[in-house]
Amino acid sequence: MARLSYSNPSIKRLALILLALGLISLPFGFSPLSNLSLAVLALLSILSFKRSDWKYSLKQPASIASILFFSLYALSLFYSENVDGGQADLETKFSFLLAPLILFGLGQYLRKDEINKISWLFIGANLACLISALAYAGWRSYQSQSFSFVLPNGTQEHFYFLYETFAEPFMHPGYLSTHFGIAIILLLFRWREKENQALLVFPLIFFLSFGLFLLQGRINILALALVIGTLLVYWWLKDLRWKALLVSGALVFALVISFLSFAPQSVKERYLAFPDFSYDISGSSFNSATYRLAEWKCAWHAIAQKPWFGHGIGDAEQVLFNSYQELGFHQGLERRYNAHNQYLETSLALGLMGFLVLLSLLAAYMWQAIKSRNSAVLAALVFFSISMITESMFERAWAVVLFNVFFPLFLIKKKEA
Repeated sequence: MARLSYSNPSIKRLALILLALGLISLPFGFSPLSNLSLAVLALLSILSFKRSDWKYSLKQPASIASILFFSLYALSLFYSENVDGGQADLETKFSFLLAPLILFGLGQYLRKDEINKISWLFIGANLACLISALAYAGWRSYQSQSFSFVLPNGTQEHFYFLYETFAEPFMHPGYLSTHFGIAIILLLFRWREKENQALLVFPLIFFLSFGLFLLQGRINILALALVIGTLLVYWWLKDLRWKALLVSGALVFALVISFLSFAPQSVKERYLAFPDFSYDISGSSFNSATYRLAEWKCAWHAIAQKPWFGHGIGDAEQVLFNSYQELGFHQGLERRYNAHNQYLETSLALGLMGFLVLLSLLAAYMWQAIKSRNSAVLAALVFFSISMITESMFERAWAVVLFNVFFPLFLIKKKEA
């Protein structure tokens, strides 16, 4: 039997189909399809790669950093008491070990037009996800003849078109907001490359931005605003497009005034929830900002107990809960909140060593993006890195797979068609 090879057009076409299936299923949170398609892709690549392909992948700094990141988690099992729980968490992070190797190697065989098609499929999947969420929320609202509901024995009003209830069919809103944000960044660079596509791209950007607003992912919106704002100011100053700069500034000002004037009070409270450092950690009155402050305080307390190598992947969660109990954060213990910060979450499990390797992982990807002049990937990385400040991204497969598939795939400079 002839050896499999990505030089064979049929084998490469199969790889593209598997890759497309994996990316399309990501925004919908449909893990079985994404995991299966990516697992088959990995097997196909292992059978098809030449020795030179493996050498090429292993030379990439991001591959080395990713393998080291996973290896530290695996080694921490040896000093974890809860080995079963640690093994389950390690499975979630398994793509750090293999995905960059596979996708960097595969990237050598892909043309720029093929990657562009895959990026449009990812954008389309996010649009389809948003349309589905709107349709489902509309159906639930129609059935109840109301825009909101209150759970039995509860007092909090939940809106069908907002936050967790809106994202409920797919994943946590913080993770879905990250998918939408990356899709918006891709669209922005599609417009930058071909400004004659503005009539197509801008409505899609506004539609996904509207979805981001409904999801109420504040850190994602802030990160996206910083990234896009910086890019637009740089581009328009570089091109001396003063009119565009003034119009965009006026548009942002108008949107802020409209929000402050017309948004429902509950929505304004969500977006304008500022940190209050005088909060009572043992009380029951929290907003989303003070919840984070309490979680971070308890996380630091736990990290200080084993600062160098952490508590291990199996015990990090329970140690955090113990810290909640010791410091009287009853709400966090009752709701079993994680640290809501990936940098702290990694430090809990792996200590300072893990924190430095996490920074090295992000820096390696950024260095490769700068070296290859891939501004879209660099912008997406900055967005993702900021989003990790208030969300433990690498504790759920939704973000782990997105990170380990999207960034290696779109990072390498592809061949022209």
